[in-house]
This record gives sequence, structure tokens and C-alpha cells, in this order.
Amino acid sequence: MQTPMRLEALSERLHELFGLGPVLSLERVHGGYTCQNFRLQTSAGSFFLKQYQNHLRQWVPDIKFAEKHFAGHGVPVVLPVKDRFGRTAFLFDSYWYSLFPFVDGSSPDPASLSKTTLASLGETLADIHLAGHDVRRRTLQTRWMWDRDAFDLEYAELRHALDRKPSFTPLEERMSALLERKAKFVRENQLIPHDFPVAYDHLLHGDFIYPNVFLAPDGKVSHVFDLERTSLGPRSFELARSLLICCCDDGFDARHVEQARAFLAAYRERYPISFDEFMNGMQMFMISCLHATWLEGNYLLHGLNTHVGLFESNERRIDLLGQDPAPFCREVWKAPA
Repeated sequence: MQTPMRLEALSERLHELFGLGPVLSLERVHGGYTCQNFRLQTSAGSFFLKQYQNHLRQWVPDIKFAEKHFAGHGVPVVLPVKDRFGRTAFLFDSYWYSLFPFVDGSSPDPASLSKTTLASLGETLADIHLAGHDVRRRTLQTRWMWDRDAFDLEYAELRHALDRKPSFTPLEERMSALLERKAKFVRENQLIPHDFPVAYDHLLHGDFIYPNVFLAPDGKVSHVFDLERTSLGPRSFELARSLLICCCDDGFDARHVEQARAFLAAYRERYPISFDEFMNGMQMFMISCLHATWLEGNYLLHGLNTHVGLFESNERRIDLLGQDPAPFCREVWKAPA
């Protein structure tokens, strides 16, 4: 991945567009899978610089629209700084960037989520969906779900990479086994996204998970960011995905189930949803997990070990929910203790 290391040229571009002084330092901020993030220190202060990895120009206006739309409806989205043309994104070295104020905050720790934080996470997601219902805009990308042909293309590359190895590490053994399990599911699965009776009528955050929010001292959500995957889609899909990652990312024991109940109860209190719709969203998310190969691809094809923890979380989800998520859905639908 390219990084904006031409500091002199970057400094000139930022001064031209934003009137900032010289760039004093540029430090990579870890995290983000569809962008690269940097802390930018200038003579005018600290900023957060986001480099979008998707070169397709049409994605950037969707992101900028979603940021402005949600913030305008009371969601505490961190908004980008406007340049001298009134834009919230600019081009540099063939990549699109946005400049944000630097917010010094902390994200929730999934190992110690308080009831206040869980409720605030659920309420904030509900607020996003309420604000995003029936958004009227000429064009918006729709949420990518799953596709058998796409899986088959990627599966061949991954299988070839594995078959070339003289022996497997324990992690590669697990990746190989999970890949074959996914391949079997994909061969047998006949469901496509539009078989499910859910409407693509909500503008989604796209990646509403605990690393993409900051908390206030009282434990409530104070800032929401990273809308790179915003799209139109069914709210039940994002609800299921967010619940599993926010509440059950490191396991599925009694504590995690109780966390999921608190998250879901807060969401339902703010924006009611039927059990059937929730169940449809959970099934759709699990089918998408069983078609996804990007985690294995980052490790086997690109030599990146930065996403091993995400692979392990996804492996647990598939082990527990891949065959039938209904029992889990019934458990978390119950009122929290």
C-alpha cells in the first residue's frame, strides 16, 4: 500500500487547500482495512489524515454524504475539514484524502464493556438507522453481500497458495480446514441475498463496531467515525454484524450473551424490529461470512499477519453459528438480566 511520504509535496498541497503551515511530522495510525490513517502534525496543530484505498471516485462522495447526513441528524460523527473550495476530500498522488480534526479519545475495551457502554452502542446504531431510513439521493452504492462466482475465483488462488506449501503451520491448518468448510457450504448454498424478505432502504454506517467509536468519560459514545463502507442495505444485516463484533468478538460464553442482550435491547427500545427481521439479518451475515476470503487472502497471498485476530473471531462465529444461528438469536432476544 502506498503511503504519502512525499512530505514536501504533501505540505504544499495542504497549505494550498487548507492554509496549513509546514508539515512537521506524519505518523501512521494503526487500524483501518479500507484506508490508511495518519496523525499529521503541522505548525497549525494536529490533524487526522485519511487516505482512501479505493481508487473509484464514486465511493468517496457516498462516504462524504453519509458523514454529513448522519451528523445533520444528531449522530456524533467526526466531520472532515473543508478545503478552500468547500470540499471535504481532495486528490494527492492518485489517492483521495480527507483531513479531520484530531480527536484524542479511546475506544471501548471489548473485554470490559459496561452496561452503559453497551446500551449506548445499541442506541447509537439505532440512531444511525433512524437517520438513514429512506434516504433520498440520486445514487448510493448498495451493500455487497455474497457471490458464488467471486468466492470461486478467490478460492482457487488460496487453494493454490496452500497446496504449494511443503507443510502447514497450525494456523495454516486451521485456515485450510475453514476454507474447505466454506467451499462445501458455497457449493451447497442456493440462497442469494434477494431471497430474504428485507428491504435495502437504510443508509448504513457500514462498519459500526467498537474500534470505530470513542467514549466519553461516562462510558457513552461521544464520537463515531470510519464510514468507508457506508452503503444502502438492510438494517437487520448491520444490526447482526455489529452485535456479534461489539459483544462477542472474543467468545460466546454467558458474559458475551448477556452483552448481546443489553446491546439488542437498547437498539430495540430506540428503533423496534421484529424477531423475524433480526433473524433474517443474522442469517444473511453468516452466509456472507461463509463466502468471505479476504482474511485468508491477506495472510496467504499478501503475507500479512495483522489480521490473525480477526480470522480467529470469524472462525469462532462460523463454528457456533454457521450451521444455524437461530438458537443464538433466540437467546439474545431475551431481556437482559
